[in-house]
Amino acid sequence: EIIRASAAPTAPEALRSSFVARLAHKEKLAPEDCIQESVSLLIAGHETSSNTACWILHLLASNPEEQAKCRAEADMSPATPSYQDFLAMTTLVGAVYEALRLYTIIIGPAKKMTRDDQIPGVPKNTYVLPNKTVMARCPMQFPSPDKFDCSRYVKGQHGRMGEPHCPFGAGPRIC
Repeated sequence: EIIRASAAPTAPEALRSSFVARLAHKEKLAPEDCIQESVSLLIAGHETSSNTACWILHLLASNPEEQAKCRAEADMSPATPSYQDFLAMTTLVGAVYEALRLYTIIIGPAKKMTRDDQIPGVPKNTYVLPNKTVMARCPMQFPSPDKFDCSRYVKGQHGRMGEPHCPFGAGPRIC
């Protein structure tokens, strides 16, 4: 019903530009697939987002200096910040990545090795699961790995999306 209603020329803009309408009309997904994508987003996005938000709030409450920097950035931003405005809040973005690094919510999907010794000693067709918790606490990648340091990502040493510990995955399937 929502898909049909969103196609009507008299449909409100909010309905025409909704997630489901985009899937159905722009991506040309079948109604069943639109429902599946919506349910996946609701279920997968709920737990991970709420857990991450809790860890961010805990870390900021435990680190008043970082909290004050985040507050100052938020106070200087527009009342309704755009995505670009959010990215300019480098301490706040760093707090998000640090929370994801320190308290990994999703360990990630297993990967199937497509050839022998892709990882030394691991045969073809073996499933491997990267240990993101260990990767995120590696002192070679993250000096003082147990420290909550929102400035790590401003320096650019960890890539645009915190690649060394891949909180959003990597490659063509990045979240």
